[in-house]
Amino acid sequence: MILGWVLFAACAAPALRHLVLVVRLYLARFDYPWDMEWLEGHALYQAYRHMKGLSTYAPPANGYLPLFHPPGYPLLLAGVGKVTGLTYGVARSVTMAFFVLAMALTVRVLAERDERGSRALGLTAGALAVGVAAAGTPLFEGFYDLVREDCMAWALCMVAAVLAEERRPKVKRLLALAAISTIAIYTRLLTVFLIAWIHLFVLVRNRRAGTNLALYTTALSAVVLAALQLKSKGWFWVYTIGLLGGHEVLRARFIAGAWRLFDFAPYLAAMPVVFVALAVRRRLSQRTMLWFGLLVAAIPAALLPYAKVGGFANDFMPFALLTGPAALLLARDMGRAFERHPRIGRGLRYVLFVALALFLARRSWSHELEKYTPTTENRLRAIETNAMISKLEGGVIIPRHPFVPIQNGHDSPQYSDMTILDAYWGGLPGLSLGPYLDRGRARYALLTRTEQILGMREIVARYEYDREITSAPTTQIGEGSRLTLMLRWQDPEKNLRVLFDFEDPALPGWLRSGGAWETGTTTANPQSQQPLHGVIGQRTANSLDTRHGFDLATGILTSPTFTIDRDRLAFRIGGGGSVHVELVVGGRVVTSQGIVYRNYELLVKVALNVERWRGQTAFLRLIDNDAGPWGHLLVDHVVLYDRP
Repeated sequence: MILGWVLFAACAAPALRHLVLVVRLYLARFDYPWDMEWLEGHALYQAYRHMKGLSTYAPPANGYLPLFHPPGYPLLLAGVGKVTGLTYGVARSVTMAFFVLAMALTVRVLAERDERGSRALGLTAGALAVGVAAAGTPLFEGFYDLVREDCMAWALCMVAAVLAEERRPKVKRLLALAAISTIAIYTRLLTVFLIAWIHLFVLVRNRRAGTNLALYTTALSAVVLAALQLKSKGWFWVYTIGLLGGHEVLRARFIAGAWRLFDFAPYLAAMPVVFVALAVRRRLSQRTMLWFGLLVAAIPAALLPYAKVGGFANDFMPFALLTGPAALLLARDMGRAFERHPRIGRGLRYVLFVALALFLARRSWSHELEKYTPTTENRLRAIETNAMISKLEGGVIIPRHPFVPIQNGHDSPQYSDMTILDAYWGGLPGLSLGPYLDRGRARYALLTRTEQILGMREIVARYEYDREITSAPTTQIGEGSRLTLMLRWQDPEKNLRVLFDFEDPALPGWLRSGGAWETGTTTANPQSQQPLHGVIGQRTANSLDTRHGFDLATGILTSPTFTIDRDRLAFRIGGGGSVHVELVVGGRVVTSQGIVYRNYELLVKVALNVERWRGQTAFLRLIDNDAGPWGHLLVDHVVLYDRP
């Protein structure tokens, strides 16, 4: 028995090291007031909408699109938030609680007494399984405590598995198992792979109990679905099933994902062989069958979402959580297979435990901890940017970080840039974002310059350039996202005077030099070019010329002179590259304006304060000196006006 505890101490050390890293990671970022991964804010904003009783799975004509997942996790955050307040720290702590639950269940499943009454081997197995799960943190980019539904969903599956171990379950246990199964499914739909296996396991062991369980779960799930469908007028199914079913699954990503799983757990290849050998010899325990089946079910549950367009490493979490328990339960059954030679059986388990401990020792990811931890610079930037946002008046929207305005006191209706992309991939018709923005009428829009065109075309129709943002933090996990641009709701244009509308393709009075401006103007839907958004009227100045190699052509377009007789000179500008517009007054360039939203066919309104040159003669130079790629200039609707 002493040897068993020595083994426990030796094997638990590397496992504990991994667990300590997970705890350190949580402590380093639970109160970080910004998105570590850019979808954290989207989940938090959806929870906020639940808290406030706002519609979530409403028709797209409403303007707001939800995350295309069931509501279990956001509803839980909303419930907790009503008591504690809704913050990044609260949400990450809720997620972390489910990780702790999953680890406690892992130890419970494995830490049983051996034939000599000692818990040493069981606790060693439990510690190693916890270590394997913690070592999986880099596999799925540190998602254990992030504001996402993954950890909750898979921990609930583990709860369901523990409840399913009873051979002759009573009605109360079956009802509890059905309730947990339903909650898991309505937290993350792909848990259905694991829940289906659990139900099959119960059915095979006890036909009556399995049949009743299936009826209970089906009934509960149907009631929840009916309620959600009724509340959403049928749109819940469209968002969570219909649209995601239209997303393309990429075979190359499926294969790449499978290789990542094998790289994380190379012993996976041997596990089916051991399973079959033990089954043939009838040495498999019921518990091992259950948990090995869960691991098998976790593989498609991980690979299918990863392989689809938009999949990410967080999809690997169920595999990381379950590979340890399944492997160590197989190891336990291997040892027990030598019932006539117990010393050999214990020795075999010792060898397997030491091998896994050495595996964990080599898998240390302490050098990667910094990658998933908020940097000092990002933390300072988050504090500064939050302070700046809290001082803005009139409302704020941030499509890529929709919870940030909420935590800074703005109740402006937000929209999620990610769900617009999901809707586009799924072919959703009928999105009406413009009226939604009009109803909210937030004064400021803070952008990353990577937003989806479906949302930005509505933004540029309503907002104008305000200033650059230089202090914002960058998301450190997944797709990098950083605020760089502030737009404001377009000012009223008093005493408007249109100088140039570019409706006449001949451009009378304009001087051209170089090949870029030979065409001069185009419609908003030019041939061999993406549609242009933000065009006023029918035509716009466009330096892209198909006769001169598209963006290869360069040149200058000089306007007729005009008198500055208003306070503001405004125009729409778009395109890409180092192109710009110059305002020339008295023979010198007094200001130069480059592209606001670079490398998109979006024309953003820019309003220049020209009050100091009032009464003077001026002209504009539209300069395309960039041979590409993305080297063309779009300009439209040059006007003078007074601010009210």
